[in-house]
Amino acid sequence: IRTDIKEMKTEISELRTDVTEMKSEMSEVKTDMKKNCLNLAASF
Repeated sequence: IRTDIKEMKTEISELRTDVTEMKSEMSEVKTDMKKNCLNLAASF
């Protein structure tokens, strides 16, 4: 049972790192979109 709990904990921590990576990627995409919008606004 203890090994199962350890495995679950490692899986949860892996999920957390995946989520944080996804969040950082999303924020990067948002900043890229903002830059594109600003560039479009500037071109008009």
